Amino acid sequence: MLYNEENVLCINELRSTVGEMLNQLYEGNHVKQEELEDFKAVLNAFDKHVDRNLLLNTPGLDVAYINGLRHTFAVMLEKAFELSPRQLEEVETFLRQYDQVMQNCTHQLH
Repeated sequence: MLYNEENVLCINELRSTVGEMLNQLYEGNHVKQEELEDFKAVLNAFDKHVDRNLLLNTPGLDVAYINGLRHTFAVMLEKAFELSPRQLEEVETFLRQYDQVMQNCTHQLH
């Protein structure tokens, strides 16, 4: 199996961060400007540590959803987490799909 622990940790960290931010936004909380730098660091760490070639060569892993997770977070960050209710729903729907797909992938990888 090519999928390694460092990739798993980075992907899970990004998934957790997106979910936490979605919850914060639903609660009406706004992201402070200084927090944006921390979130940029999360995205940079993901880009630095996740080996996309390794992921592509892992049988049974749906890399499109991992790339979608990264894209979703990048868009949220680009908009400084100022999302419309519709955009929040789209992120929530994507996360549900992502979790389902990754759960199925996890079963296939073991």
